Amino acid sequence: MPESEPRAAAIPGAPLPLTQFIGRTTERVSVLSLLEQHRLVTLTGPGGCGKTRLALAVAQQIGGRRHWVALSNLDSAELVAPTVARSLGLLDANSAVSTDAIASALADQPVLLILDTCEHVRHTAADLAESLLVRCPDLTIVTTSRTPLRVPGEMLWPVPPLATQAGAHPTATQHVDAVELFVERALAVRPDFMVDDDGVAGVLAICRRLDGNPLAIELCAARAQVLSVEQIVEALDDSLRLLVQRSSSAPERQQTLRATLDWSHRLLSAEEAQLFRRCAVFAGGATLSGVVAVAGNDLTSGAVLDLLTGLADSSLLRVDLSSGTARYELPDPVRQYANERLVVAAEETSCRDRHLDWCLDQLTAADHVFGPARKMAFAKLETELPNLRAAFAWSRQVTDAGRALQLAAGFAGFGVAHGHYREGRQWLELALAGDGSTDNSRFEPSLLARALNATGVLAFLQCDYAAASARLQEGRAVFDALGDRRGAAMAMQSMGSIARERGDYRHAEELLTANLELWRSMDDQQAVGETLARLAFNAVLQGNQEAARTSARACLGIGRRLADSGIVASALLMLGGAARLADDLGAATAYFEEAYACAAEDQLAEATAYAEEGLGMVALAKGDLAGAATLLSSSLQRQHELGDHWRTSSLLVEMATCQRLRGRPREAAQLLGAAEALLEQIGAALPPIERTDREQTGVFVTASLSKDEREAAWMAGASAPLAATVAAAISDLRSRPALTPISGPAPRTTRRMASASVNASASAGPRQAPDLVSTASMTIQALGREVVHLQGQTLTAADFSYAKPRELLFYLADLEFATKGDIGLALWPEATGTELRSAFHTTLYHLRRAVGAARIVFDQGGYRLDRDGVEYDVASFGSALSDARASTSRAEELRHLRRATELYAGDFLPSSSPEWALQTRDELRHRYQRALLAMGRILLAGGGHAAAVEAYRRVIVSDPLNETAYRELMRCYQALGEPSRAIQQYELLTNALRDELGTSPDESTIELYQKIRASFSA
Repeated sequence: MPESEPRAAAIPGAPLPLTQFIGRTTERVSVLSLLEQHRLVTLTGPGGCGKTRLALAVAQQIGGRRHWVALSNLDSAELVAPTVARSLGLLDANSAVSTDAIASALADQPVLLILDTCEHVRHTAADLAESLLVRCPDLTIVTTSRTPLRVPGEMLWPVPPLATQAGAHPTATQHVDAVELFVERALAVRPDFMVDDDGVAGVLAICRRLDGNPLAIELCAARAQVLSVEQIVEALDDSLRLLVQRSSSAPERQQTLRATLDWSHRLLSAEEAQLFRRCAVFAGGATLSGVVAVAGNDLTSGAVLDLLTGLADSSLLRVDLSSGTARYELPDPVRQYANERLVVAAEETSCRDRHLDWCLDQLTAADHVFGPARKMAFAKLETELPNLRAAFAWSRQVTDAGRALQLAAGFAGFGVAHGHYREGRQWLELALAGDGSTDNSRFEPSLLARALNATGVLAFLQCDYAAASARLQEGRAVFDALGDRRGAAMAMQSMGSIARERGDYRHAEELLTANLELWRSMDDQQAVGETLARLAFNAVLQGNQEAARTSARACLGIGRRLADSGIVASALLMLGGAARLADDLGAATAYFEEAYACAAEDQLAEATAYAEEGLGMVALAKGDLAGAATLLSSSLQRQHELGDHWRTSSLLVEMATCQRLRGRPREAAQLLGAAEALLEQIGAALPPIERTDREQTGVFVTASLSKDEREAAWMAGASAPLAATVAAAISDLRSRPALTPISGPAPRTTRRMASASVNASASAGPRQAPDLVSTASMTIQALGREVVHLQGQTLTAADFSYAKPRELLFYLADLEFATKGDIGLALWPEATGTELRSAFHTTLYHLRRAVGAARIVFDQGGYRLDRDGVEYDVASFGSALSDARASTSRAEELRHLRRATELYAGDFLPSSSPEWALQTRDELRHRYQRALLAMGRILLAGGGHAAAVEAYRRVIVSDPLNETAYRELMRCYQALGEPSRAIQQYELLTNALRDELGTSPDESTIELYQKIRASFSA
C-alpha cells in the first residue's frame, strides 16, 4: 500500500488532503536535509507537479510551531501581508498590518512558515520573506512557486516528475511512484481496475507521455472509468481535451491541464509568451542556435537565452544537458498547448516555414563537409531526426513540393550513412509524387536530378534493382542535359553496383573503370576511393585476388589520407577477402578485425555486418563451427534488418554450409530453398566464389535425403516468410553450436562492400581505448568504452549476437534488481505486451548464452547480475569517491581521487547511448568533474601548480563551459609565472560562453582577469 500522508490538520491554515500521498520518500528526505542548512527553500516546478503536497508532507515531519499561508486565491499583491497576518491570528479582514508586527509575532521561537503558490505575487512575497528572515533569526520559510523568488540565500529545489524510468527504483515495477499514483486514482473511479505485468507497460507509457506530472496522471487516471489503458494511450495525442476532470475539492486552476497551463501562461511577459508558443514547432527540442534561428524573431542569442531562462524558471520548459550541449524542449502536453497559442496568434505558418528552412540548413551543412566533420554532422542530424520529420510533414501539409523535395534529397546522404534506407526512399518518392502530378518540370532541374539519383541509390540498397535502374537512368538524363559530369558519374557508379549484384561482372567492371577515369579527371579523391573499393569487390566476387588486392590497397591509401572511415573499412574488407582467396587466414583475420573496429566505432552497420561475415567464414575455415555460427548469425540479423536481400541470400547459403558441416541435411536444404527463392525474387545472382559451397551443400543434401524429403524441405524454406526463416536459422545455429562437424572442404566466400553512397560516407578513424583485463572472472567496463571480459577473453558483438543482450547486461550491472517490467520500459519503451514478451525472452536467452546462465539470476520476481567475481568500473569509480570522502588527510583523499579519475575513462556507455543511461551518464560526468576540481584544490593548496593545471584542463575537456575550472586554471598559470597563458584561458572562456550561451564570465572571473592583466602589463 502507498505510504499514507500524515493528517494535515495539525498545521494551522493547511489544507486537508482527501487522497493518499504517493511515494516521494527520497524527495522528502532531500528537502528536510536542505532545511537543516538553509532558512529559505523554494519548491519549484510546473503546474501540477506536486509542490503543495510535497511541502505539506515535509511540514508534517517537522516539529514545533508551523503556519501555512495559501496565496493562490489572492488577486492583488497588496493582500500578501494581510493574509500572512491573518494566518498568525494578528488581525481580522479589515485591519491594517505592518511587516514589523508580523516579524514580532514570529520572533519569539523557532517557526516554520509555508507560503504556498507564490508565482503570481512573487515580488511582494519575496520582499516580505526577505524582511522576515532578516528580523527573525529562528524563522525558516518554505515557499512553493512556479518561478524562483530571487531572495538572497534562497535555495531552489526543483520538484522532479514522479519516477517513470525503469530502474529508478530497485523494487517491482508496479511500485514505481507514477504507476502507483495512476493505479490509486484509477481505483477511485473503477474499483475493479487492475494491471498485470503486461498492462503495467501501458500505464508506464501513459506516465512517460505525461512526463511524470502528478496532476496530469491523476486527470488521466480518472478516464479509466470509461476507457481502457490502451485507449487512453491512443487518446493522449489530444491530451488537453482528455485531461479534464471537474472536482469540487481541487482549485480551479488544477481541474484541467489546460487550466494549470493557462495559469502559468498568464504570468509570462509578452516576449516570453511569444518565444514559448514559437518553440511548439520543435519536435524533440532544439539547441540555443536552433531556437534563435526559428523562434528568436531577430533577437540576439543572449536575449533569447534570457527568455529561455524565464520559461525554465516558469517550469514550462525542460532543459536537457545530458549530451554536453543544452537542449530546450517543451514537454508533450505543454507543446500541444503552445501550438494552440501559436495558431491563435496567426504565427504557425511563418514559424513552421522558418523551422523548415532551418532543417534544410542543417542538411545542407552536413552535405558539404567530409571526413571527420561529416561524422559529427551526421551525429547531430540523428539528434535532430524528430525535427527533420516534423519539417517534412509540414512541407507536405502545405503542399510545398519544391521544399519537400529539397528536404528529402538532403536527407538521403544521411539516410544512407545511418541506415535509414526505407525512410529516406519513402520521403523521396512522396516528394516526387507531390500532389499527384507526374510533371517533373515543376522542380528545379539540378534538384530533380539529385533526388532521382538518391532514390535510385536507396532502391538499390533495398535490392529493388528495376526501380533503382529506372530512377538512376532518369537522373542521369537530367544530369546530362545540365552538363553535370559529376552527377552523371554518380549515377554510373551506382549502375555498376547493380550490374555486379545481378551477376554481370564484366559490365560492372566496364562501368566502374570508366567511372574511375571520370573521377580522376575531376580530381575527386573521395569518389576515386569509393570506386576503387567497388572494383576490388567486383574482383573478389569473381575470385581474382590480385586485381582485388591492387584496387583495395590503392583504396586504403586514399581512405587513410582523407581520414574517411567508410572508405578505410571498405578497403580493409576487400583486403580481407583477397587474403581469404589466398588461404592466408591470419592476414584475413587481421583485416576483418580492423574493419570491424573501424565500422563499429562510426556505427557503419552494413560494414560491421560484412566484417562479421568475413570473420565467420575464417572461423569456419579454421574448424571453429561454434564461433562461425555466432558471427554469421549476427551478420545475417544485421543485413536482414537493413533490408539487404542480396547479402541476406548469401548468408543463408553460408548458414546452410554450417548445417552441412554439422551433418544436418534437412535444415541445410531449407536454407538453400530460402536463399534461391530470395535471389529469384530480387533478380540477383549468387557470386561465383560462393557457388562451390552451394554445390557441395547440394551434393550433401542429395546424398542424405530422399527425393521427397529434399523437395519437402526445399519447398518449406522457399515458401516460408523471410523474417521467420532468418529468425529460425539464427535460433537453431546458436542453440546447438557445438555439434561435432563432419569432414568436408573448408568453405570460401566474402562480402559485399559498403554499397553505394549518395555523395560520400561518414568518416573518422577509430578511437582506441585500453581494455583493462583483471584477474576477476568477469570485468565490465562502461566508462569511455563498452567492453566485457569473461575469463580473460573479450566478448565481441558477435558473442552477444546483437546489441540488446549486451545492453541488458550493462543495465543489470547498474542496478541491484530489476523486474521484467523495469527492463521492458528501459529497453523497449514503445513495445506492446506481445512484442515485449518476445523481445525480452530472446534477449535474455542470448545474454545468458554469452555470459553464462548462472550469471543472470531470477528471484523475488525480478532479475539481477550475480556479482561474485565481477569487477564493474562504475562501481569501482563510486567506491573510490566514497573512500575520498571518508579520508582523514589530504594525502589520502588525493590518492583516492586520483584512483577515481583514472577509472573514469570517458562517458558512461559512450557509443550506444540508450535513453535509460542518459541520467546516469550525466551524474557520473558531474561526479568526475567534481573529483577533478577537488584534486585541483588539494594540489593547488600544496603548491602543486603544474599537477593542478592538468586536473583543471581535464575538467574543461569534459565540460568546455566550466567556468570554475577556467578560473582556477588562470590562478595556476599566474602562480607558475605564466600570465599570458592565464589571459589566453580567459579569452577561450569568454569566446565559449559568448558562442554557446550568449553570456559573459561572472564578476569574480573578470576581476581575476583584470588583476592578472594589470600585473602582466606592469
